[in-house]
Amino acid sequence: MEQSKNVYKIKTKYGAKAIKIFFMVFAVALLLQMILLCRERISFTLDLIKDDFKIAVVLKNANPAQAKQFAGKLYFLPEVSEVKTLSEEDIKGYLKQGNSGLDLQSFLPQDVLPYFYEIKLSRKAFLNPAAWAQEHVSAMSEDAQAYFQEKESALALYLLALLKVIDIVFIACAFALLAFGFFVEVKYLPVTVTERFYAVGASIFAYGFAFGFIYILLIFLKMLPLTPYNPFTLMQIVCFLFCLLFGRSLAKWGKF
Repeated sequence: MEQSKNVYKIKTKYGAKAIKIFFMVFAVALLLQMILLCRERISFTLDLIKDDFKIAVVLKNANPAQAKQFAGKLYFLPEVSEVKTLSEEDIKGYLKQGNSGLDLQSFLPQDVLPYFYEIKLSRKAFLNPAAWAQEHVSAMSEDAQAYFQEKESALALYLLALLKVIDIVFIACAFALLAFGFFVEVKYLPVTVTERFYAVGASIFAYGFAFGFIYILLIFLKMLPLTPYNPFTLMQIVCFLFCLLFGRSLAKWGKF
């Protein structure tokens, strides 16, 4: 009878500790999930801007042979991923859309429209298109002039800076968890297999609940399927392992 009571007390003690670990790990996992969500959204937005961002190059006072030679040079410029020669219909389409980044209206009074080229750049170049155009396009010909959406480029720079801040916050969180785990491993005695089992189990459930909470939130905000949310990305796996380490450290921490 006495042995049964002792077993019950030990299980109750482990259960109470597992509940505490669950809520602690859940809070940390929820923070990490929010960081991952913000990072994924910003990176996704940057990719959208990159796919939509184009530079229009206008070549004035050129004959067909010069225009063809100029287009060939554009293809081999660094950071250029795509070059398209705009037809008269494309130019009229830009004008119809009222694209403020392409001041094509200034060329209309001429009897013959100059040659237009549409260029897509890699991420590194489209973050500073003015410097890229000055270094490469203007150097190719004095008659070449580049036009682009400055607001899109400024937004991309802002998002990139924000992405770096989020990465710093993530690294700081990871360092804090590792430092805490190292402190506990050095200072406190090893725990039993049962305690580790309860701690790891509570940590797994906590991380799963945090992930499920974010997933349900995205459904409620109607961001799915617009928001790809993959539980098996490298960042998700790293966060999961950090949470397991944190739960194990809490089980070993004498003051918890």
